[in-house]
Amino acid sequence: MKTENLFRTAIFAVFALIMTGLASCTSDDDLPIPAPKDPEAETEPELSYDWSKVTFTFHVGHLHGTSFHGNPVNEEVQYYKSLQEYTIEVDENGDLTYSDTPIRFLKNQNFALEIDYYDSEGKLLNTEYAAPENSPHYQHFFLTKNATHIDSDNPFENADNILGYTYRDTDPIDINIKDENHDVVLRDNDPLGFKGYFFVNEIYTKFDLNVILVHLEDSDKYKTDGSAYAFNQPDPTFLNSKILDVNIPVRVYTSTQDYDMLVNDLANEFNINVEEAEDDINLQWDTPFEDGNFWM
Repeated sequence: MKTENLFRTAIFAVFALIMTGLASCTSDDDLPIPAPKDPEAETEPELSYDWSKVTFTFHVGHLHGTSFHGNPVNEEVQYYKSLQEYTIEVDENGDLTYSDTPIRFLKNQNFALEIDYYDSEGKLLNTEYAAPENSPHYQHFFLTKNATHIDSDNPFENADNILGYTYRDTDPIDINIKDENHDVVLRDNDPLGFKGYFFVNEIYTKFDLNVILVHLEDSDKYKTDGSAYAFNQPDPTFLNSKILDVNIPVRVYTSTQDYDMLVNDLANEFNINVEEAEDDINLQWDTPFEDGNFWM
């Protein structure tokens, strides 16, 4: 048994080094500045706000350059999941209902996020928000709020450093990159936030992921020099034009850098024994890697 554990530890160390080497970030500075807009040619965006459900789908994965590749999904995995979903719906009284399970992150790991809006008939509304005449007036922002240590209410010192984020919106918005059946490209200097990925910098913290969607009726979302605002730094005036403002509970309970720590932290987080934690992790790792077919 000790020999087997040493072998798994060695395999984990090699895997962690590969994943760390693949991780990278893109810079908004590399994106082109759009041509000046003619104010007289702009019209008031017309779209429906009558969404009845919003889903937030989180994928665990890694980077190939700046492209996100999702890890394979195994439905038999109970705890060490590569896919998590958080849902907000409007009930019959017009009140919002929320999922009751927090999203769980791991330090030094990439998590892609897809946000999908649906109307009462189940129609996807993303294409309406992202239409050419509408997209300059819309942007999601992602803020970390109420960050504390994971096992207490003491404020987390490095709250501003917990997450990095890269916008990965596509045109068309409802088609994923690398879809061989469609012509699809990444949007240039048009951050919407329906698609993007996080990188987790900190560990042992819990916080609210504050997701905001702004609709700017009388202006566009760009700075005076034509550049875009960062994912966590909206212009203060934007906050007067929110059409979505929700908090998703997140727990960063472990890291991918040490096998023994991962096993023990997973066991503690889900109140299971170490053997159950190892079995769940190995079940995910034994899933054929080529089964991962999600790209962003």
